[in-house]
Amino acid sequence: MNTLALDQYHLPDLQNGPAYHFVAESRALEVPWGPFRSSSGAIRVVPHWINPASGLTYWLESVLGTSERPTAFELTTPDVPGALVEIRDAFSLSTVQLAEVLGVSRQAIYDWSSGRTVKLENRQRIGQILEFVGTWMELHPGPMGPVVAEAVDGSSLFDLLCADALDSHTISAHLSILAGRLEEIRFERPSSARELAARHGMRPLSEENQRRNLQTARLRVRRHG
Repeated sequence: MNTLALDQYHLPDLQNGPAYHFVAESRALEVPWGPFRSSSGAIRVVPHWINPASGLTYWLESVLGTSERPTAFELTTPDVPGALVEIRDAFSLSTVQLAEVLGVSRQAIYDWSSGRTVKLENRQRIGQILEFVGTWMELHPGPMGPVVAEAVDGSSLFDLLCADALDSHTISAHLSILAGRLEEIRFERPSSARELAARHGMRPLSEENQRRNLQTARLRVRRHG
């Protein structure tokens, strides 16, 4: 995890690190990539898309109604290898697909996963995709599965994630549709032989009858063996 410690809403000097800019008046933290998570329950870190090409701005908001009033707190963001795993698992992407989404080669994914240096523009892209992972996990806490390639209005989520400029509103709407689709699939698919039999108007076999049928089948195999 990469961690920033803040004291009275002021960022420390980060030598040899990415460029972070903090606007004290508006309490906006402009960072090259994210998402950040606050260690304080009284602080909410809200992504604000100003210009997808230049990364994200994170607003630090005091949460009203909390008794905690911190003078110092920490913001953390996943390291790159961890972020790659989150993206790949959430959207059920292969390494090749992940490389396409991030606009790099498959070898770059292998290099980053092993801890190689990641350029600033690549960190920005990873951070943007991570925000969509967060949105997805709120809608459907689990892997997306094959619906990542399912077209909505002519484009799949994979198509949208591969675009040079990410449209946050379109992608968020797409994620909501896919979450609904997964719910439909879950209700359409019978979870057991008993449900399948009921759907077709059949009475399911009792466990005793199932055991008898299995024994009969084994005897037939022995006789014809």
